[in-house]
Amino acid sequence: MNEPIATLTREQAEQLPRFVESWRKNALATARIDPVAARRAVRKLYRAYGLAEPRAVICLDSPIACLIARAILVMLARHTVHRLTSDDVSFRDRNFEEHLCEDLEESFSIRVWHAMSAQLVEQLGAPSWRPLAALVGDLIGLQLYHGVEFTDSLGGHLDQLSLQLREQLGDRTVWALWWQAGNIFSDMIDTQIRDDFGRDFDGRKRHRPGAFLRKPRDFLPQQLRSLRFQQACFSGGQEGSLLALYDFAEHIGVRYDAQSKRCLEAYKEYARSCGWLYAFRSLAFVSDRPTEIHFDAYQHLHHATGPAVRYCDGWGAHVWHGTGVPSWLIDDRDEVTPQAIEDLGAPARHAALEIYGFDRYLALKNAKLVAADELHGQPRRLLEVIILGRPYRIVEVVNGSLEPDGTRRKYYLGAMPGDTPAEVIAASYGIAPGHYREAVRT
Repeated sequence: MNEPIATLTREQAEQLPRFVESWRKNALATARIDPVAARRAVRKLYRAYGLAEPRAVICLDSPIACLIARAILVMLARHTVHRLTSDDVSFRDRNFEEHLCEDLEESFSIRVWHAMSAQLVEQLGAPSWRPLAALVGDLIGLQLYHGVEFTDSLGGHLDQLSLQLREQLGDRTVWALWWQAGNIFSDMIDTQIRDDFGRDFDGRKRHRPGAFLRKPRDFLPQQLRSLRFQQACFSGGQEGSLLALYDFAEHIGVRYDAQSKRCLEAYKEYARSCGWLYAFRSLAFVSDRPTEIHFDAYQHLHHATGPAVRYCDGWGAHVWHGTGVPSWLIDDRDEVTPQAIEDLGAPARHAALEIYGFDRYLALKNAKLVAADELHGQPRRLLEVIILGRPYRIVEVVNGSLEPDGTRRKYYLGAMPGDTPAEVIAASYGIAPGHYREAVRT
Protein backbone atom coordinates (compact mmCIF):
# COMPACT_ATOMS: atom_id res chain seq x y z
CA MET A 1 0.00 0.00 0.00
CA ASN A 2 1.26 3.49 -0.80
CA GLU A 3 2.31 5.79 2.00
CA PRO A 4 -0.55 7.96 3.34
CA ILE A 5 -0.79 11.52 2.02
CA ALA A 6 0.30 13.27 5.19
CA THR A 7 0.03 16.86 3.99
CA LEU A 8 -1.66 18.69 1.15
CA THR A 9 0.06 20.99 -1.27
CA ARG A 10 -1.10 24.59 -1.27
CA GLU A 11 -2.71 24.04 -4.68
CA GLN A 12 -4.64 21.01 -3.38
CA ALA A 13 -5.83 22.82 -0.26
CA GLU A 14 -7.13 25.70 -2.36
CA GLN A 15 -9.28 23.30 -4.41
CA LEU A 16 -11.36 21.93 -1.50
CA PRO A 17 -13.78 24.91 -1.35
CA ARG A 18 -14.77 24.27 -4.98
CA PHE A 19 -15.92 20.74 -4.15
CA VAL A 20 -17.70 21.90 -1.01
CA GLU A 21 -19.49 24.72 -2.83
CA SER A 22 -20.71 22.35 -5.54
CA TRP A 23 -22.30 20.03 -2.98
CA ARG A 24 -23.57 22.95 -0.89
CA LYS A 25 -25.51 24.25 -3.90
CA ASN A 26 -26.93 20.77 -4.40
CA ALA A 27 -27.98 20.59 -0.73
CA LEU A 28 -29.81 23.92 -0.99
CA ALA A 29 -31.36 23.34 -4.42
CA THR A 30 -35.06 24.19 -4.65
CA ALA A 31 -35.82 22.93 -8.17
CA ARG A 32 -38.40 20.12 -8.34
CA ILE A 33 -36.97 16.64 -8.79
CA ASP A 34 -37.55 14.63 -11.97
CA PRO A 35 -39.50 11.49 -10.86
CA VAL A 36 -38.09 9.41 -13.73
CA ALA A 37 -34.50 10.32 -12.83
CA ALA A 38 -35.23 9.84 -9.12
CA ARG A 39 -36.63 6.33 -9.62
CA ARG A 40 -33.69 5.39 -11.81
CA ALA A 41 -31.20 6.68 -9.22
CA VAL A 42 -32.90 4.85 -6.33
CA ARG A 43 -33.02 1.55 -8.20
CA LYS A 44 -29.34 1.95 -9.11
CA LEU A 45 -28.57 2.62 -5.45
CA TYR A 46 -30.26 -0.63 -4.37
CA ARG A 47 -28.38 -2.62 -7.02
CA ALA A 48 -25.03 -1.08 -6.12
CA TYR A 49 -25.42 -2.24 -2.55
CA GLY A 50 -26.35 -5.77 -3.59
CA LEU A 51 -30.05 -5.49 -2.84
CA ALA A 52 -33.05 -6.43 -4.93
CA GLU A 53 -34.74 -3.40 -6.47
CA PRO A 54 -37.85 -2.15 -4.68
CA ARG A 55 -41.16 -3.14 -6.26
CA ALA A 56 -42.05 0.53 -6.57
CA VAL A 57 -40.41 3.91 -5.95
CA ILE A 58 -43.00 6.45 -4.79
CA CYS A 59 -42.15 10.14 -5.33
CA LEU A 60 -44.09 12.55 -3.08
CA ASP A 61 -44.01 16.24 -2.29
CA SER A 62 -42.38 16.33 1.17
CA PRO A 63 -40.83 14.21 3.92
CA ILE A 64 -44.07 14.32 5.91
CA ALA A 65 -45.99 13.03 2.87
CA CYS A 66 -43.56 10.08 2.65
CA LEU A 67 -44.08 9.24 6.31
CA ILE A 68 -47.86 9.47 6.03
CA ALA A 69 -47.84 7.31 2.88
CA ARG A 70 -45.85 4.64 4.65
CA ALA A 71 -48.15 4.75 7.69
CA ILE A 72 -51.21 4.34 5.47
CA LEU A 73 -49.73 1.34 3.66
CA VAL A 74 -48.65 -0.32 6.91
CA MET A 75 -52.17 0.00 8.26
CA LEU A 76 -53.70 -1.25 5.03
CA ALA A 77 -51.36 -4.23 5.04
CA ARG A 78 -52.20 -4.97 8.67
CA HIS A 79 -55.95 -4.40 8.36
CA THR A 80 -56.66 -5.29 4.75
CA VAL A 81 -60.18 -4.43 3.70
CA HIS A 82 -60.83 -6.19 0.40
CA ARG A 83 -63.80 -4.04 -0.49
CA LEU A 84 -61.64 -0.90 -0.39
CA THR A 85 -60.77 0.44 -3.84
CA SER A 86 -58.02 2.81 -4.86
CA ASP A 87 -60.55 5.55 -5.61
CA ASP A 88 -62.63 5.20 -2.46
CA VAL A 89 -60.67 5.93 0.69
CA SER A 90 -62.51 7.55 3.57
CA PHE A 91 -59.91 8.50 6.13
CA ARG A 92 -62.59 9.67 8.51
CA ASP A 93 -64.58 6.43 8.33
CA ARG A 94 -61.44 4.30 8.77
CA ASN A 95 -60.13 6.55 11.55
CA PHE A 96 -56.98 7.47 9.68
CA GLU A 97 -57.48 11.10 10.58
CA GLU A 98 -58.06 10.25 14.23
CA HIS A 99 -55.02 8.02 14.60
CA LEU A 100 -52.44 9.35 12.16
CA CYS A 101 -53.08 12.94 11.15
CA GLU A 102 -53.49 14.97 14.30
CA ASP A 103 -52.24 18.27 12.93
CA LEU A 104 -52.93 17.90 9.22
CA GLU A 105 -56.23 18.37 7.46
CA GLU A 106 -57.88 15.23 6.16
CA SER A 107 -57.53 16.59 2.64
CA PHE A 108 -53.73 16.54 3.00
CA SER A 109 -53.70 12.80 3.70
CA ILE A 110 -56.21 12.13 0.95
CA ARG A 111 -53.96 13.93 -1.54
CA VAL A 112 -51.04 11.80 -0.37
CA TRP A 113 -53.10 8.64 -0.83
CA HIS A 114 -54.18 9.50 -4.37
CA ALA A 115 -50.66 10.52 -5.42
CA MET A 116 -49.26 7.30 -3.98
CA SER A 117 -52.00 4.99 -5.23
CA ALA A 118 -51.65 6.25 -8.81
CA GLN A 119 -47.92 5.46 -8.74
CA LEU A 120 -48.54 2.05 -7.17
CA VAL A 121 -51.03 1.14 -9.87
CA GLU A 122 -48.60 2.30 -12.55
CA GLN A 123 -45.59 0.42 -11.16
CA LEU A 124 -47.25 -2.66 -9.66
CA GLY A 125 -49.70 -3.14 -12.48
CA ALA A 126 -52.71 -3.57 -10.20
CA PRO A 127 -55.60 -5.12 -12.18
CA SER A 128 -58.73 -3.03 -12.19
CA TRP A 129 -60.80 -5.86 -10.75
CA ARG A 130 -58.68 -6.22 -7.62
CA PRO A 131 -58.76 -3.64 -4.84
CA LEU A 132 -55.40 -1.95 -4.40
CA ALA A 133 -55.49 -2.37 -0.64
CA ALA A 134 -55.61 -6.17 -0.98
CA LEU A 135 -52.75 -6.15 -3.49
CA VAL A 136 -50.65 -3.94 -1.24
CA GLY A 137 -51.30 -6.24 1.71
CA ASP A 138 -50.18 -9.30 -0.27
CA LEU A 139 -47.07 -7.71 -1.77
CA ILE A 140 -45.78 -5.69 1.15
CA GLY A 141 -46.74 -7.51 4.32
CA LEU A 142 -44.33 -6.70 7.12
CA GLN A 143 -41.58 -5.49 4.78
CA LEU A 144 -42.53 -1.86 5.40
CA TYR A 145 -41.92 -2.16 9.12
CA HIS A 146 -38.12 -2.17 8.83
CA GLY A 147 -35.55 -0.54 6.62
CA VAL A 148 -32.72 -2.14 8.58
CA GLU A 149 -31.44 -4.41 5.82
CA PHE A 150 -30.83 -1.48 3.47
CA THR A 151 -29.61 0.83 6.22
CA ASP A 152 -27.01 -1.64 7.46
CA SER A 153 -25.80 -2.38 3.94
CA LEU A 154 -25.39 1.28 3.00
CA GLY A 155 -23.91 2.24 6.35
CA GLY A 156 -21.37 -0.56 6.10
CA HIS A 157 -20.15 0.55 2.67
CA LEU A 158 -19.90 4.20 3.75
CA ASP A 159 -17.81 3.02 6.71
CA GLN A 160 -15.54 1.23 4.23
CA LEU A 161 -15.12 4.46 2.28
CA SER A 162 -14.17 6.30 5.45
CA LEU A 163 -11.68 3.57 6.38
CA GLN A 164 -10.01 3.73 2.95
CA LEU A 165 -9.90 7.52 3.21
CA ARG A 166 -8.14 7.38 6.58
CA GLU A 167 -5.68 4.74 5.41
CA GLN A 168 -4.58 6.86 2.47
CA LEU A 169 -4.73 10.33 4.01
CA GLY A 170 -4.09 9.72 7.68
CA ASP A 171 -6.42 10.58 10.54
CA ARG A 172 -5.07 14.09 11.10
CA THR A 173 -5.53 15.13 7.46
CA VAL A 174 -9.02 13.59 7.26
CA TRP A 175 -10.17 15.38 10.41
CA ALA A 176 -8.75 18.69 9.19
CA LEU A 177 -10.55 18.36 5.85
CA TRP A 178 -13.75 17.20 7.53
CA TRP A 179 -13.65 20.24 9.83
CA GLN A 180 -13.25 22.61 6.87
CA ALA A 181 -16.03 21.00 4.83
CA GLY A 182 -18.37 20.61 7.81
CA ASN A 183 -18.11 24.27 8.80
CA ILE A 184 -19.56 25.33 5.45
CA PHE A 185 -22.42 22.87 5.88
CA SER A 186 -23.38 23.94 9.39
CA ASP A 187 -27.11 24.45 9.98
CA MET A 188 -28.15 22.57 6.85
CA ILE A 189 -31.84 21.80 6.63
CA ASP A 190 -31.71 18.06 7.27
CA THR A 191 -30.94 18.41 10.97
CA GLN A 192 -33.61 21.05 11.48
CA ILE A 193 -36.38 19.08 9.81
CA ARG A 194 -35.37 15.74 11.28
CA ASP A 195 -35.37 17.30 14.75
CA ASP A 196 -38.81 18.78 14.16
CA PHE A 197 -40.33 15.33 13.60
CA GLY A 198 -39.87 14.43 17.25
CA ARG A 199 -39.83 17.81 18.95
CA ASP A 200 -42.36 18.30 21.73
CA PHE A 201 -41.88 22.03 22.21
CA ASP A 202 -45.55 22.96 22.07
CA GLY A 203 -47.31 22.21 25.35
CA ARG A 204 -50.69 22.68 23.70
CA LYS A 205 -49.83 20.15 20.95
CA ARG A 206 -50.87 22.75 18.41
CA HIS A 207 -49.32 22.83 14.94
CA ARG A 208 -46.30 20.73 15.85
CA PRO A 209 -44.50 20.08 12.55
CA GLY A 210 -44.12 16.36 13.19
CA ALA A 211 -47.20 15.63 15.28
CA PHE A 212 -49.02 13.56 12.69
CA LEU A 213 -48.88 10.46 14.86
CA ARG A 214 -51.08 10.46 17.94
CA LYS A 215 -50.16 8.80 21.20
CA PRO A 216 -49.92 5.00 20.78
CA ARG A 217 -53.18 3.15 20.49
CA ASP A 218 -53.55 -0.55 21.19
CA PHE A 219 -54.24 -1.46 17.58
CA LEU A 220 -51.13 0.29 16.22
CA PRO A 221 -48.14 -2.01 15.66
CA GLN A 222 -45.16 -1.41 17.90
CA GLN A 223 -43.06 -0.28 14.92
CA LEU A 224 -45.39 2.66 14.36
CA ARG A 225 -44.80 3.87 17.90
CA SER A 226 -41.03 3.94 17.75
CA LEU A 227 -38.75 6.84 16.88
CA ARG A 228 -37.36 4.73 14.02
CA PHE A 229 -40.66 5.33 12.26
CA GLN A 230 -40.12 9.09 12.31
CA GLN A 231 -36.46 9.18 11.33
CA ALA A 232 -35.31 9.64 7.77
CA CYS A 233 -33.21 6.83 6.37
CA PHE A 234 -31.02 8.96 4.11
CA SER A 235 -30.93 12.67 3.42
CA GLY A 236 -28.77 12.52 0.29
CA GLY A 237 -27.62 15.97 -0.70
CA GLN A 238 -27.79 17.08 2.93
CA GLU A 239 -24.71 14.92 3.51
CA GLY A 240 -22.85 17.17 1.11
CA SER A 241 -19.89 17.78 3.40
CA LEU A 242 -19.16 14.04 3.43
CA LEU A 243 -19.68 13.70 -0.31
CA ALA A 244 -17.47 16.72 -0.97
CA LEU A 245 -14.76 15.13 1.15
CA TYR A 246 -14.98 11.81 -0.75
CA ASP A 247 -14.90 13.64 -4.08
CA PHE A 248 -11.97 15.83 -3.12
CA ALA A 249 -9.97 12.94 -1.69
CA GLU A 250 -10.31 11.02 -4.93
CA HIS A 251 -9.26 14.13 -6.86
CA ILE A 252 -5.97 14.38 -4.93
CA GLY A 253 -5.11 10.71 -5.35
CA VAL A 254 -7.11 8.53 -2.95
CA ARG A 255 -8.30 5.32 -4.62
CA TYR A 256 -11.35 3.36 -3.53
CA ASP A 257 -11.85 -0.33 -4.24
CA ALA A 258 -14.23 -1.22 -7.08
CA GLN A 259 -17.25 -2.02 -4.89
CA SER A 260 -16.84 1.11 -2.75
CA LYS A 261 -16.45 3.23 -5.88
CA ARG A 262 -19.61 1.75 -7.38
CA CYS A 263 -21.56 2.43 -4.20
CA LEU A 264 -20.23 5.98 -3.92
CA GLU A 265 -21.18 6.84 -7.48
CA ALA A 266 -24.67 5.42 -6.97
CA TYR A 267 -25.10 7.39 -3.77
CA LYS A 268 -23.92 10.59 -5.45
CA GLU A 269 -26.41 10.09 -8.29
CA TYR A 270 -29.19 9.60 -5.74
CA ALA A 271 -28.06 12.70 -3.80
CA ARG A 272 -28.19 14.82 -6.96
CA SER A 273 -31.55 13.46 -8.14
CA CYS A 274 -33.72 13.19 -5.01
CA GLY A 275 -34.72 14.71 -1.74
CA TRP A 276 -34.92 12.49 1.33
CA LEU A 277 -35.16 8.73 0.80
CA TYR A 278 -37.13 6.36 3.04
CA ALA A 279 -35.85 3.00 1.86
CA PHE A 280 -37.47 -0.35 2.60
CA ARG A 281 -37.16 -3.79 1.07
CA SER A 282 -40.41 -3.67 -0.88
CA LEU A 283 -40.95 0.05 -1.48
CA ALA A 284 -38.93 3.26 -1.47
CA PHE A 285 -40.43 6.69 -0.74
CA VAL A 286 -38.65 9.72 -2.19
CA SER A 287 -39.37 13.27 -1.08
CA ASP A 288 -39.17 16.24 -3.40
CA ARG A 289 -36.83 19.08 -2.52
CA PRO A 290 -38.05 22.18 -0.66
CA THR A 291 -39.35 24.97 -2.85
CA GLU A 292 -38.20 27.67 -0.40
CA ILE A 293 -35.26 27.92 2.00
CA HIS A 294 -34.59 31.12 3.96
CA PHE A 295 -31.57 32.17 6.06
CA ASP A 296 -30.63 35.13 8.23
CA ALA A 297 -27.47 37.19 7.84
CA TYR A 298 -25.49 34.57 9.77
CA GLN A 299 -26.70 31.75 7.49
CA HIS A 300 -28.94 30.28 10.18
CA LEU A 301 -32.31 29.02 9.01
CA HIS A 302 -34.76 31.86 9.61
CA HIS A 303 -37.93 33.42 8.25
CA ALA A 304 -39.90 36.10 10.08
CA THR A 305 -43.23 35.68 8.27
CA GLY A 306 -43.53 31.98 7.36
CA PRO A 307 -41.74 28.63 7.18
CA ALA A 308 -37.98 28.88 6.77
CA VAL A 309 -38.23 25.63 4.80
CA ARG A 310 -41.34 25.04 2.72
CA TYR A 311 -42.30 22.18 0.42
CA CYS A 312 -44.68 22.37 -2.50
CA ASP A 313 -47.52 20.72 -0.54
CA GLY A 314 -47.33 23.51 2.06
CA TRP A 315 -45.58 21.54 4.78
CA GLY A 316 -42.38 22.92 6.25
CA ALA A 317 -40.40 23.96 9.29
CA HIS A 318 -40.69 27.30 11.06
CA VAL A 319 -37.32 28.48 12.32
CA TRP A 320 -36.29 31.67 14.10
CA HIS A 321 -32.56 32.44 13.80
CA GLY A 322 -31.70 28.74 13.82
CA THR A 323 -34.19 27.68 16.51
CA GLY A 324 -37.18 25.56 15.53
CA VAL A 325 -40.46 27.01 16.76
CA PRO A 326 -44.14 26.01 16.52
CA SER A 327 -45.79 27.52 13.47
CA TRP A 328 -48.33 29.58 15.45
CA LEU A 329 -45.56 31.76 16.87
CA ILE A 330 -44.91 33.14 13.39
CA ASP A 331 -48.12 32.54 11.46
CA ASP A 332 -50.48 33.67 14.26
CA ARG A 333 -48.22 36.02 16.20
CA ASP A 334 -51.07 38.45 16.90
CA GLU A 335 -52.76 35.74 18.99
CA VAL A 336 -49.66 34.86 21.05
CA THR A 337 -50.01 35.41 24.79
CA PRO A 338 -47.44 35.45 27.63
CA GLN A 339 -48.99 32.25 29.00
CA ALA A 340 -48.51 30.47 25.66
CA ILE A 341 -44.86 31.53 25.60
CA GLU A 342 -44.30 30.23 29.13
CA ASP A 343 -45.66 26.82 28.11
CA LEU A 344 -42.82 26.35 25.61
CA GLY A 345 -39.49 24.64 26.19
CA ALA A 346 -36.43 26.80 26.86
CA PRO A 347 -34.96 27.26 23.32
CA ALA A 348 -38.34 27.92 21.70
CA ARG A 349 -39.35 30.17 24.60
CA HIS A 350 -36.37 32.44 24.03
CA ALA A 351 -37.19 32.67 20.32
CA ALA A 352 -40.83 33.33 21.17
CA LEU A 353 -39.85 36.23 23.41
CA GLU A 354 -37.86 37.78 20.55
CA ILE A 355 -40.84 37.36 18.21
CA TYR A 356 -43.34 38.68 20.75
CA GLY A 357 -41.02 41.42 22.00
CA PHE A 358 -39.18 41.26 25.31
CA ASP A 359 -40.21 44.79 26.29
CA ARG A 360 -43.87 44.03 25.56
CA TYR A 361 -43.73 40.76 27.50
CA LEU A 362 -42.02 42.33 30.50
CA ALA A 363 -44.51 45.21 30.54
CA LEU A 364 -47.48 42.81 30.53
CA LYS A 365 -45.85 40.74 33.28
CA ASN A 366 -45.26 43.89 35.37
CA ALA A 367 -41.52 43.19 35.59
CA LYS A 368 -39.83 44.85 38.56
CA LEU A 369 -36.61 46.80 38.01
CA VAL A 370 -34.10 45.59 40.62
CA ALA A 371 -31.05 47.58 39.51
CA ALA A 372 -29.47 49.21 36.46
CA ASP A 373 -26.00 50.29 35.35
CA GLU A 374 -24.04 51.01 32.19
CA LEU A 375 -21.00 49.45 30.49
CA HIS A 376 -19.11 50.98 27.55
CA GLY A 377 -22.01 53.34 26.98
CA GLN A 378 -24.60 50.54 26.79
CA PRO A 379 -27.33 50.23 29.47
CA ARG A 380 -27.89 47.07 31.51
CA ARG A 381 -30.89 46.19 33.68
CA LEU A 382 -31.57 43.52 36.30
CA LEU A 383 -35.28 42.64 36.29
CA GLU A 384 -37.51 40.34 38.32
CA VAL A 385 -40.62 38.77 36.81
CA ILE A 386 -43.15 36.19 38.01
CA ILE A 387 -43.30 33.18 35.66
CA LEU A 388 -45.63 30.26 36.43
CA GLY A 389 -46.00 31.56 39.97
CA ARG A 390 -42.27 31.78 40.72
CA PRO A 391 -39.97 34.84 40.71
CA TYR A 392 -37.19 34.85 38.13
CA ARG A 393 -34.44 37.38 37.65
CA ILE A 394 -33.34 38.39 34.16
CA VAL A 395 -30.44 40.59 33.12
CA GLU A 396 -30.95 42.75 30.04
CA VAL A 397 -27.77 43.54 28.07
CA VAL A 398 -27.01 45.12 24.72
CA ASN A 399 -24.61 43.36 22.36
CA GLY A 400 -21.28 45.16 22.16
CA SER A 401 -20.89 44.44 18.44
CA LEU A 402 -23.14 45.57 15.63
CA GLU A 403 -25.45 43.31 13.68
CA PRO A 404 -24.96 43.08 9.88
CA ASP A 405 -27.71 45.69 9.45
CA GLY A 406 -25.94 48.13 11.82
CA THR A 407 -28.27 47.66 14.79
CA ARG A 408 -27.43 46.34 18.25
CA ARG A 409 -29.28 43.31 19.50
CA LYS A 410 -30.64 43.09 23.04
CA TYR A 411 -30.19 39.88 25.02
CA TYR A 412 -32.17 38.73 28.04
CA LEU A 413 -30.29 36.16 30.10
CA GLY A 414 -31.23 34.17 33.15
CA ALA A 415 -29.53 35.96 36.04
CA MET A 416 -27.04 34.33 38.40
CA PRO A 417 -27.15 35.36 42.09
CA GLY A 418 -26.50 39.05 42.66
CA ASP A 419 -28.19 42.37 43.20
CA THR A 420 -26.79 44.39 40.28
CA PRO A 421 -26.14 43.65 36.60
CA ALA A 422 -22.38 43.76 37.28
CA GLU A 423 -22.67 41.19 40.08
CA VAL A 424 -24.81 38.68 38.17
CA ILE A 425 -22.62 38.93 35.05
CA ALA A 426 -19.48 38.39 37.11
CA ALA A 427 -21.16 35.38 38.77
CA SER A 428 -21.96 33.93 35.35
CA TYR A 429 -18.21 33.70 34.74
CA GLY A 430 -17.59 32.26 38.20
CA ILE A 431 -15.68 35.39 39.24
CA ALA A 432 -16.19 37.35 42.44
CA PRO A 433 -17.73 40.78 41.63
CA GLY A 434 -14.86 42.60 43.31
CA HIS A 435 -12.35 40.97 40.94
CA TYR A 436 -14.33 41.15 37.68
CA ARG A 437 -13.61 44.04 35.33
CA GLU A 438 -14.68 44.09 31.68
CA ALA A 439 -12.02 46.48 30.46
CA VAL A 440 -11.92 45.49 26.80
CA ARG A 441 -14.76 44.70 24.39
CA THR A 442 -13.72 42.12 21.77
